[in-house]
Amino acid sequence: MELKEKIVKAFDQRFGGKGTLYASAGRINLIGEHTDYNGGFVFPGAIDKVIMADISPNGTDTVNLYSIDLDEKSSFGLSEEDAPSQQ
Repeated sequence: MELKEKIVKAFDQRFGGKGTLYASAGRINLIGEHTDYNGGFVFPGAIDKVIMADISPNGTDTVNLYSIDLDEKSSFGLSEEDAPSQQ
């Protein structure tokens, strides 16, 4: 099964309904992440990895996440005191 299909199917099974699929291509910086801010040079390049997410508003102030790769879920609120803890 193609990655997009796998994500859309998992979203429907876990949250019900259809979301909007977003994707961001992977990249690397060979010389450094912040070198360009100091007037130096960077050498970014694309890689064959991607991150994808299927997203839909749920009508609440709670964000519900699920990772297919890790088979883990998390929920947190939108206010500062409800932010997820750092691990």
